[in-house]
Amino acid sequence: MVQRRDGSVVVVTGGAQGIGAAVAERLSELGARVVVADLADGSDLATRLGGLFVQCDVSDPVQADNLMAQAAAAYGRVDVVFANAGVRGDSPVGDGFDVTEYRRVMGVNVDGVVFTVQAALPYLRASGGGRIVVTASMAGLMPVPMDVAYAASKAATVGFVRSASPLLAAEGVTMLAVCPSFADTAILGDGRALLVESGFAIMPVAQVADAMIEALDGGAPGECWMVQAGREPEVFRFRNPPGPRNPDGSRMALDQDSMNQSGRW
Repeated sequence: MVQRRDGSVVVVTGGAQGIGAAVAERLSELGARVVVADLADGSDLATRLGGLFVQCDVSDPVQADNLMAQAAAAYGRVDVVFANAGVRGDSPVGDGFDVTEYRRVMGVNVDGVVFTVQAALPYLRASGGGRIVVTASMAGLMPVPMDVAYAASKAATVGFVRSASPLLAAEGVTMLAVCPSFADTAILGDGRALLVESGFAIMPVAQVADAMIEALDGGAPGECWMVQAGREPEVFRFRNPPGPRNPDGSRMALDQDSMNQSGRW
């Protein structure tokens, strides 16, 4: 059963449209006080939800800090953060590489997640802990040659979530990621027609929003939830590489698996 969020304060970056807007609407229906953050104008949505709109470029750490400060000033606390803001890339490897475009993608998709989390942590700690759901992508779990910069940024996001989550869990903050496949949002751009022509399933935004709420309710630290057309959301099972050995070939007492769990590796 979906948990009520009565009185909880939830910040949604990239919340003015697409997946972010759908998540903001669901959370409002569940009783949350929602802060919609985006570069695009989300004031009408925030007003309709009875929430707050903050214009914010998450790739700027000062603006990310200001976002959380405004949320706390308006509602007294921050309980949940959806680090959802993201952009597509258009910078191939080799001919056509555009360093400005590459940095734009990394700035929003990687730096934006890190800065959002950093900015939120003091407020989540003050609330006694909380939850962070990061929008990654199936592109972070598999190769995507048609959009190298985007795939690299989402793989970095997945790595950040998996590596930082044990440290945050020790403070009572649960962070996990949701990895959707192609959803019917503006981020598809001109690629939407190609996907339709090739018969590739495009998910309705509602399916992703449902999965994100499910992950919010039941996800564990460091998990990466796959969301694909025609399938129920499920946790991706990573296989860690084998750990190091002693000179005699025996397994080390403190190997990589145990260090991953302890947050010391």
